[in-house]
Amino acid sequence: MNENVRKVLIINPKGGCGKTTLATNLAALYAACGDVPTIMDYDEQQSSMDWLSKRPDSLPPIHGVKACRDYKKSTYHLQRQVPRQTQTIIIDAPARPSHEELVDMQRGGISGIVIPLMPSAYDTRALTRALVELLTITKGLDQSPRIGVVLNRVRNRSKSTNTLMEYVDSISLPLIASFFDRQSFVVSAETGCGVVDMPQSRVTDELLGLYKLATWLREARPHLQSESEQDLGFNQGNTLKEKSNVYPFMVDRK
Repeated sequence: MNENVRKVLIINPKGGCGKTTLATNLAALYAACGDVPTIMDYDEQQSSMDWLSKRPDSLPPIHGVKACRDYKKSTYHLQRQVPRQTQTIIIDAPARPSHEELVDMQRGGISGIVIPLMPSAYDTRALTRALVELLTITKGLDQSPRIGVVLNRVRNRSKSTNTLMEYVDSISLPLIASFFDRQSFVVSAETGCGVVDMPQSRVTDELLGLYKLATWLREARPHLQSESEQDLGFNQGNTLKEKSNVYPFMVDRK
């Protein structure tokens, strides 16, 4: 992988845990910062590609690549091409990826690996399976990527949420961010907009979680901070209140 390209893998062997929601909203965040992100959709359902097809032309562009393997199509490699101007690649991994897909996803190196989870006993077991798979795909890499967890669809501090957080802490994985079960993510899925494209006052908590995630990914590869991130004050601890009263990448959208 080109050292100037950030490559993020979003993976969990369990379906329905919010991989596509996280991938699309993270891409929208980078696009809003002036980055040129590409989503590589490995899932046969192609949910990320469906989201991109709904994205308004007035919003910052995000490139999509149909990365699910289909040997019947001679255009497979053409579909996999990533534009030269891409600065960030976000991989939306399928549920229960094959060994071949795991090897393919790590090809060229990975900057950071994010495991989205929902507060449930099923997701606790899914995390264990995900870690086993990650050991497979990261084995032999020149530099091991950082691995972190994101909680999706959190409903206050329920018993299942606390249990999952305790388990994550017990295996020494960082809990990067938590996202509450909010209607804004439903609107995002239906419209092709990221929460970063919505009025700031309505999505404050969601933006905080995305900012934490983007900051963690930047720290995973500090040299990958783009000029657009520098210009917008994309630095930890700098809130740039003259641009936004919430987060430095935000200007209020009406």
